[in-house]
Amino acid sequence: CGQYYENYYQPANIVKALYNNGIKNAWLSSTTSCIEWSNHKEKEYLIKHINDEIEEAIVTANKLGLNLTPLYWVVPKRHIDGESVEDVIKNSHYKGFKIHTKVGEWQNDTPFIRNLFNEVCLCADKYNYPILIHTGVDIVDSPNRFEEYFSNYTNVKFVLAHCKESATIIELFKKYPHV
Repeated sequence: CGQYYENYYQPANIVKALYNNGIKNAWLSSTTSCIEWSNHKEKEYLIKHINDEIEEAIVTANKLGLNLTPLYWVVPKRHIDGESVEDVIKNSHYKGFKIHTKVGEWQNDTPFIRNLFNEVCLCADKYNYPILIHTGVDIVDSPNRFEEYFSNYTNVKFVLAHCKESATIIELFKKYPHV
């Protein structure tokens, strides 16, 4: 749900469409999370807007009886100033994580990015939340890039969206039952 380029996908309408098509369980995140901000005021406005979208989706899902799992779309820029992933989770409706390697600074492998991914994994382990990871054919979204985390966090459920590089994905599935 949310802003996706020039289109806006109303959270209630997305949830209703899922329900009307027989979907009983769904994961949802806000594409509004991808919008860049240039100052603290814009950042706070976007965070509030995203939280409102998630709330609208949850309220609609609850009315319809659809089991909705809201995912926190982790954008590294939000955490540069020290905001912890756990603080975001504790003060929200999120029940899982989304990592999209082509959004934000996930493209690099700096100590900050590695620490942030570890923080997401630790939080996922603590709360028993899944981590949805965008995969693709580029090196930045290759599923192999995350094997270290699959190996280190065996209690975390990792979901590899799109199953790109299918041969690699199959090998990871065989090697790591929690992936």
